[in-house]
Amino acid sequence: MEGGCGQFYATATQTASSANTATAITFNSATQVNGLAINGSDATKINCTEAGLLQVTVTAQATASSSYTGYLWINVNGTDGFAVRKAVAGADIISHTALVTVAAGNYLKVLYSVSNTGLTLPNAAASSPIPAIPAVQVSITRIEQ
Repeated sequence: MEGGCGQFYATATQTASSANTATAITFNSATQVNGLAINGSDATKINCTEAGLLQVTVTAQATASSSYTGYLWINVNGTDGFAVRKAVAGADIISHTALVTVAAGNYLKVLYSVSNTGLTLPNAAASSPIPAIPAVQVSITRIEQ
């Protein structure tokens, strides 16, 4: 299938500045991009050069010293989609998959919110034999034009 696929990474720990506030994930790495790109002036945006129906899968590493709640959702061109919610105590994963429709020139954002700033999305450096674990990984596949 042509266009509209890619893998995007946030390889820095993501920490919300305040509780119960939407915080956009900042992406700093991408692979296998085709029809998608990290916005050059706003790294919280993934630009779409082609229209279509996209399957977006987000995996966020999460950690908290107590039981806090994390929320994760996808925003298309400024419009929020549905969110997922997960209670996190210790190390865990918050994941979300959604189908989103985009027009050429639209952008995607991945946002999160936490009930307490003690819940972070940590990046883990590589340590043999385990490769690096990005704070957030996003896989996007265009499934229909």
